[in-house]
Amino acid sequence: MKSVILYVHDDNGMESRMQAALDIARADNGHIECVTCKPLTALMLTDPFGATFMVPEAIQAVDEAAERASNLIEKRMAREDVSWSLVEGDGDPAEILANRGRLADLIILSFNHDNDADAAM
Repeated sequence: MKSVILYVHDDNGMESRMQAALDIARADNGHIECVTCKPLTALMLTDPFGATFMVPEAIQAVDEAAERASNLIEKRMAREDVSWSLVEGDGDPAEILANRGRLADLIILSFNHDNDADAAM
């Protein structure tokens, strides 16, 4: 597999996704495209009259989380012996990954276990 997309998000599955991407890229001398997403559209609020707006604090939190993820991946990938690049997308992660993945050999995702405990309670 020459083209591997790695979804970068600060969750419990990040390390597993990272290791899978590194193993596959090393085995086939591939390239890892690290994709971070800022889901700003999910933060849009609509009032009863149809106007939309975003809460500045929420935008700032999303921007800070994306910056932390980008910094983390840049530091980590700089130590690895694989070809890689970083793509920062604005929008729905599923849509961004689907669009980026059209020409990729593999997209590495994992189930979000962070919400499992909440759902079981």
